[in-house]
Amino acid sequence: SSARIESDGYNIILQGDIVHFVEMASEERRMLIEEVAGISVYEEKKNKALNELGRVDERLREADILLTERKTHLKELKDDRDQALKYKEVTDKLKAQKATLVHLQLEKKEQVYSQNLKQSGKEKEDIQKTLADIESLKTKAGQKKGEISAINEEIEKKGEKEQVKMHRDIENAKVHLATSKQRLETCKTELAKLSNRESQLQKDKTELEEKASQFEEQKKSLQKEMQTKKKELQKFESNIAAFRDKHKLEDLGNLEQEMEAFDKDIDAKQAELQVLVEQKQNLMRDQDRLELQIRNVDEKIEKVTQLEKDNQSELESIKAKRNNFKKIVLELNQLISQDSGLAAQIGGLKKDVARAEEELSKLRARAIGLRERLGGSNRAVKAILENKSKFKGVIGTVVELGKVQSKYSMALDIAAGPRAMSIVVEDDEVASDCIKYLKNAKLGTATFLPLNKIKGRKEDEIPSIVLKSPGVHGKAIDLISYDAKFSAVFSYVFGNTIVVDNIETARKIGIGKARMVSLDGDLAEISGAMIGGFHAKKETLGFQEEDISNEMNKLDEKLAELQTKLEDTENIKQKNEEKITKLRNQKAEMEGEILKAEKGISLGSNDTDISKKQKKELDALMSEQAKKLRAIEMTVSAQSSALAQLKIKRQSIRNEIGQLRS
Repeated sequence: SSARIESDGYNIILQGDIVHFVEMASEERRMLIEEVAGISVYEEKKNKALNELGRVDERLREADILLTERKTHLKELKDDRDQALKYKEVTDKLKAQKATLVHLQLEKKEQVYSQNLKQSGKEKEDIQKTLADIESLKTKAGQKKGEISAINEEIEKKGEKEQVKMHRDIENAKVHLATSKQRLETCKTELAKLSNRESQLQKDKTELEEKASQFEEQKKSLQKEMQTKKKELQKFESNIAAFRDKHKLEDLGNLEQEMEAFDKDIDAKQAELQVLVEQKQNLMRDQDRLELQIRNVDEKIEKVTQLEKDNQSELESIKAKRNNFKKIVLELNQLISQDSGLAAQIGGLKKDVARAEEELSKLRARAIGLRERLGGSNRAVKAILENKSKFKGVIGTVVELGKVQSKYSMALDIAAGPRAMSIVVEDDEVASDCIKYLKNAKLGTATFLPLNKIKGRKEDEIPSIVLKSPGVHGKAIDLISYDAKFSAVFSYVFGNTIVVDNIETARKIGIGKARMVSLDGDLAEISGAMIGGFHAKKETLGFQEEDISNEMNKLDEKLAELQTKLEDTENIKQKNEEKITKLRNQKAEMEGEILKAEKGISLGSNDTDISKKQKKELDALMSEQAKKLRAIEMTVSAQSSALAQLKIKRQSIRNEIGQLRS
């Protein structure tokens, strides 16, 4: 109806059209009939719809891949978020616990400080009492010595009868003296203990410094008063001088001034002498304290030496255990350092493995998409490939058997055309079985290429000038990699097709001289037909891209190497952690044994060395104190003689003043 041909009408046909219609090829005749019948419009719409459907499927697959990757990434982000929240919660708790601990420690220190202050006051009182007791005991001891000497003199004077009585009195006096000495020693020991607590009393120093600052302020006020008093004194002295001038008492005034000067010198000398005497007494007390400490240290050294002799074997055992303990601690520190290094190495390897797996999954997703397109493009091909186990001679499709570089992928896909989906089988028997299967199952049709029957296309000689022309990349069959046993298959698929840069290059060479395909997918047939236009990305089924395949193989090898290295490192770390646990247990056991052994013999690790060092320091202090004491005694002697001379001079001046006044 669209062609306006009526079945009952008459139509005029040009001469030769019937002959041309009869002689034309079957495909052209079919296309002409479809065009006349109006079916070609629907065929075009069908092809357009199929192409659109393919593009939508491709986008859906890409969207699925992206969703899968996004889900993985979101899961990792969620894990990181959970870990960060957990870390923040633990950090906040740790800060709160630290603040509580510091507050409790501060309160405890304040309580200890207040207790120490109270204890310091009590210790001061005890020291004063003990010093008073020592002085009284020394006085009593001197009295007893005097009594003994008096008794000895009396014994010499009196007879034998009274001598017995005297001996009894002497024995009683000796017993009392021994008791007093023992008490004196006890007091000295107590004094030594109190002096050891002197370090605790250093805390009072701060309070004394505060009092000193207060006294300093009082001193300043007193100095001000002193200035006023001096001014008053100067006024009085001026009045006295005027009185002396009036009554001519200059000589008496001079003598009185000399007298006052001598009195001041004598007072100063007596004050200096008093200070020196106090220093001498302090030094003597220090000497007594040092002698007591030296005796205590000697006793301690003797005790420790005796313990070492009595427990020689135990001490050697403790020494050996200490050496083993040091070795264990050293080895444990080394293993802990190695463990931290291994942990960092494992973290880096895991990141590398995750990165390699992500890259490999992307490449595999592309390969999976290719296989899905490969199977989904033809139901018959998909059915045969899914039942390879049933047909043992099925090798695969042509597109699966060849590998090309990425830049030739589009050109070779177009050059192969529908033949790329042909199924390669071992022989014609396998092909026959497959065809019967498709027919019985009503799954459609497929092209089979049996290796025992397939013959390559007859190669027409292509002029070398064409192959060497600018923009020509070579024969298509030379640009694809395949197994040599499939040579006839790929010769049948590609024939003498050559690959050029673009359609303009093909025109320069000459359309119809050879079958040519451009890199962007335009095809020039040897018949002169030119097929081309816009090709959507991944519209074709595509041979395996050699670059992607090589990259996948490299990633597989790298991933296997990384996983092996990761497993080896984790095994080493696990063994290292087992050693660390074992060494920690050994360390704890060894430390307990050492403490138990030392406690058993009541001997520290270096008691003897400390005691000897302490004795050496005490001896040095003792000699230094003796030197100071001798120097002070000499100074006291010199000051005493100077003071005596001053007193003599003062007395002579008093005599002169008395004579003048009389």
